[in-house]
Amino acid sequence: MPKTASPTKKQGQRSVNLPLYLDRYVPAWSSPEWLDANVWRKIVANQPLAVICRDTLIANITALDWKIEPVDSNMRDEVREDIKYYEKFFQYTGDYDYVDILEWICKDWCS
Repeated sequence: MPKTASPTKKQGQRSVNLPLYLDRYVPAWSSPEWLDANVWRKIVANQPLAVICRDTLIANITALDWKIEPVDSNMRDEVREDIKYYEKFFQYTGDYDYVDILEWICKDWCS
């Protein structure tokens, strides 16, 4: 049995020292070994409410305006070319545009 510090009671303390049989067991919030990403995607896809919530989140995210800004606003001129590059990259990466990428990532993230 591991050693535990004996509880102390300060003057005026109103709490009660409870016996050990009232321990709280917190479940481990981790994915079980048998639940891989494909199984979880199928579970979410078969629950209409989860699909509606996922699609609403995706629609809200894709409707947001975005702008790339440097952390230090005084460096705006120095990083102007980098900003243009990444704005162009996010708008169109070749096969997919910004909305397609967000939908793809968010469907996997929300599922």
